[in-house]
Amino acid sequence: MPPPGHDIIYPLNYLYTSGYCPSFQVWVDEWDEELPVAEAAAGLEDFFRFYTEVTPEIKKTIAGYVEQRAVNGVYSEEYRVRLGMILWTGG
Repeated sequence: MPPPGHDIIYPLNYLYTSGYCPSFQVWVDEWDEELPVAEAAAGLEDFFRFYTEVTPEIKKTIAGYVEQRAVNGVYSEEYRVRLGMILWTGG
């Protein structure tokens, strides 16, 4: 499974090919988050580590991105994500 493995298709297919009859529920969740600039930049660095080596150049790019969008040292982000839950019976 490719990292970070958040795609529902992998576990759903695994269960199905293993003889289970899974079902799943999907919903959308939304929230706002406000973080100090340093904390927001560190969080984005952690996110990108799943996909690439976070070099000093990438850290500088992330820091610039966060600082440009921050107001009074606070970085705000709106999140809208699709979440899901796979259900099956054991046996």
